[in-house]
Amino acid sequence: MSAIFDDTAYEMSVKILPEVCTSGKIKISQLMMLHQQIGEKHLNVFKTSSEKMRNEQNLAFIFTKAAILIQRLPLENEEITVRTWCSELKGVRFTRNYQTFDKNGEVLTECKCEVTTIDLESRRIVRPSSINGLDDFLYNNILINNCESPRKLSASNEVSLVKTIKVTDENIDFNNHVNNTVYADMMVSILPKGRKEEPAKEVYINFVNEVLSGEMIELYALTNASEHVVHGKVGDKTVFLGEIKF
Repeated sequence: MSAIFDDTAYEMSVKILPEVCTSGKIKISQLMMLHQQIGEKHLNVFKTSSEKMRNEQNLAFIFTKAAILIQRLPLENEEITVRTWCSELKGVRFTRNYQTFDKNGEVLTECKCEVTTIDLESRRIVRPSSINGLDDFLYNNILINNCESPRKLSASNEVSLVKTIKVTDENIDFNNHVNNTVYADMMVSILPKGRKEEPAKEVYINFVNEVLSGEMIELYALTNASEHVVHGKVGDKTVFLGEIKF
């Protein structure tokens, strides 16, 4: 069941399936997947879609930064409401917001993402306001999101190599690079034993460079009592930076 109100925001009801859960609660990567799904439904309100932009204009959305604030992650078989809206457009980047609520309307998670658009052939940034279908997109700066804006993460010299992962076709999205949700799984996969079940309070990811199928990502990490810092590299190139705060 879905509801649209005044076109600036979109909501949908979802039941959390067991197969997307770990220890009875949704994975962070699956939460991000829900964000992607509802963002696409919101685009449909304006008679466009990611597929239409790719096929007709050779354009794609690129997420550059993400911040997630977690009160608690939705539980297995829980019915929740997911909401999205875009709050502002600044130059070549706009901010897309997400929230999840329980059946009583209590906020479970909040998220802000920095998004831009690129030409798929040149890989150059294109101003969203110049794109057919987005030139009359509506923004909402009234809805409140308590998550802080995505911030630029700094590289650390204290991280050490933990794991190397080969990217497979299963990790690739329609833009032919690693889907952003995969990085959340990578970050969680290298948490030290005994820390994977510890509730995350905040998650930050910077998507720095594209990664293609067949490439090897080296995961460097530093974990202490309050945070888990991860750097992903392909050769000498940093491809993502991430933090999980406990």
